[in-house]
Amino acid sequence: SSVLDIKSNDIIDTQKIYETLEELIKLSPQLLVKFKRSDDEIVQEYLDYKDLPILFLNLTDVAYNENIIIDDVINQSKIAIDLNSELPLKVKIYKLTDFHFQINFIFHEIILDGWGACKLVENFYAVFNSVIYRIRNNVTQTSFDDFIRHDYQNSNKKDLINQRNRWVEKINEYDLEELKLATDFEKPKELKYFGDSKAIFIPIELTLKLKRLAIQNETTIFNVLNSLYKLVLYF
Repeated sequence: SSVLDIKSNDIIDTQKIYETLEELIKLSPQLLVKFKRSDDEIVQEYLDYKDLPILFLNLTDVAYNENIIIDDVINQSKIAIDLNSELPLKVKIYKLTDFHFQINFIFHEIILDGWGACKLVENFYAVFNSVIYRIRNNVTQTSFDDFIRHDYQNSNKKDLINQRNRWVEKINEYDLEELKLATDFEKPKELKYFGDSKAIFIPIELTLKLKRLAIQNETTIFNVLNSLYKLVLYF
């Protein structure tokens, strides 16, 4: 799931949120797809916005409503999405005040991964601003399978080359001897996809703090954990 925060100095019209979701689905129809089996083949059927499962919760009169949302998000993440009977995308809208909403996108990894979810959140804000303030933004299509390729193709390759050359020049300033590490090995001629995964247990108290940190920074818990992982590698 991915939670985003909406705050405004003006009263937020709930209908505008629905309009934003509708435009978001039009922009990326693959977010709302139904999978069914036909003649031993999986057939994809793209649906309209009206088929999007949306749950609206009014928490304006509930104390500690943000903690309730965090608990709800955590509990929801434990429930698997059955593609035989459910759509791969669901939305929960939480109203905390007339000026503050939070939205939880609940999705199956078949349509979005962590990077794609970030793009989804970015697109939602862009579309929401265009709906509310009539501001035109650059909104790109969100896709699970080709987002990384799309992001690379649209990046400034000149800047990437300049950054690489800068570091090569910096390293060449030092008289470094070649250092052989235990992990050094020649790359195989043929690319293979062997690997492994390790599972770790994160206590519920720490999970709540990570969720709260993600919400406060208007990002996903994936980004928070990815940032922590990179910090560990850096230090």
